[in-house]
Amino acid sequence: MVLLMPSLSTYSVFLRELGRRLQLAGWEVHLICSVEQVSPEQHFSSEMFATIHLIKLPRGMNLWQHLRAAGPLRATIAEIAPALVHVHTAAAAVTAAIARLRSMCPVIGTIHGINSFQSRGFRRRMILLAERWAFAKLQTTYLVNRADEAYVREMRFPGSYVRYRSLALGCDLSRFKPVHQMEAAAEKERARALLRLSPNDFVFAFVGRQVGFKGFANVIRAFTALAAEHEDVKLLLIGTRDHLHPSGLSSAEHEALRRNPAVRAVGWRDDVESLLAITDVNVFPSEREGLPVNVMESLAMGVPVITIQSRGCEELVRDGVDGRVIPGIRWVKDLSTSCLTFEMKAFYRDREKLRRYSANALMRRAEFDRCHWIDEQIKIYDQLVAQGVEPRTES
Repeated sequence: MVLLMPSLSTYSVFLRELGRRLQLAGWEVHLICSVEQVSPEQHFSSEMFATIHLIKLPRGMNLWQHLRAAGPLRATIAEIAPALVHVHTAAAAVTAAIARLRSMCPVIGTIHGINSFQSRGFRRRMILLAERWAFAKLQTTYLVNRADEAYVREMRFPGSYVRYRSLALGCDLSRFKPVHQMEAAAEKERARALLRLSPNDFVFAFVGRQVGFKGFANVIRAFTALAAEHEDVKLLLIGTRDHLHPSGLSSAEHEALRRNPAVRAVGWRDDVESLLAITDVNVFPSEREGLPVNVMESLAMGVPVITIQSRGCEELVRDGVDGRVIPGIRWVKDLSTSCLTFEMKAFYRDREKLRRYSANALMRRAEFDRCHWIDEQIKIYDQLVAQGVEPRTES
């Protein structure tokens, strides 16, 4: 079978375990992805559990880039002759549709957040047309959250749509253990010392690509306001900038961020769990997600999350139970900053609330186990192959 996605990092970080399980079950796994990564800092395990085919697949909706990728993609699929192709992301679905892969073999797709859902104006109309057309070319489109499921019904998307029963992708519970089960206290203190964190520092974290729609700029502005009042707060930035999307900060703000002594920019890291182990609160006010894995990882470790009322995020964080879901602010800059600062300050001041939210998060950590999604996914594959679905003829 073939897993098709624009970025090798998507597979390496989230889907490699699926590849391993498929190989153990006797599947021949091929991965088609782009040679271009989000960040040059990214590096990957040598054991990928798939034969990798590199094609320059676009992550965005540039039609010319999709047209250029369609020919090499179709030729590669013809060479592999798979029993099934599984497309990940809306962008990859567009490339697959242009390449007419459905005429060659059964093709299904998993959409980690529909792009037109949060777009505006003319751009939204164009993306909506592309998504409606591309998704209709899939045998079945699998959705990861309730908001997208409601959206495809409201907009009357053609085709077949199913929302996963599990929390799609989930996280690796063998790595993201409860904080108190991580390495000894002395090891944590050494980790804090390496980042120049004192034992009494209160640590916030932002995990993910440093782009505007993930709330990066608002986190920076909110933390800057908080740090001006309290010297013992620190911010870990786990991740890097993405050349495809703006960060939301001005050049002056980026320079101030670089000079801020309370900020620790650690870049792309494979050991996110070791950083969450010394984090008090994850701040992730993303405007659009599928189901954000970093939120599941945080909650699985007992790290409360501050987020906003947005697709994906509000389906994971329970407001007033294991985190805060700020309603209705969207991206009015000053209001977003003040609301985030208020919630961050509330956790900083009320350590009992912090402990209570942490305990509540740990009570449901089993829900986030990636094995649930892998089991569901392999069952879908087995059913499709057993049905012997034939490719359809397309004009």
